Amino acid sequence: MATIPKNILLVEDDRYTLDIVSRTLQKRGYRMIIASDMESGLKIARNGNFACLISDIFMRGMGGIEGIKAFRDQFPTSKILAISAGYSGMSPNDALKAATKIGADAVLAKPFEPDELTECVAELLAKEPASKKSEPAGAV
Repeated sequence: MATIPKNILLVEDDRYTLDIVSRTLQKRGYRMIIASDMESGLKIARNGNFACLISDIFMRGMGGIEGIKAFRDQFPTSKILAISAGYSGMSPNDALKAATKIGADAVLAKPFEPDELTECVAELLAKEPASKKSEPAGAV
């Protein structure tokens, strides 16, 4: 029996990154739904069932930090992967640290290799949702 692909919502405004991420993950059997800004992504998310959000941090409109926070509030058991190359003097590491503080489960600095992306997504989706974990908060 074939397994049903997991839905991944990709919010990315850079066409090159969007193409690489979506093609890489589709080849691995994931079903990709794409939005070019967070406002559209949140609208799409309300009408679908997503195992994971992959979001850039710096985009026009709401942007990734505010969007990740909103997504986490609305979909507490979905996984979130934040990606960034930094912007205007902010390093990718600083941007991704901020994303982790507001709810991202995993982060990747751009540029990244396709294998790095697929490994990160597979590990992320294999983890239990935070609300279902039995260990106390802060446990590693």
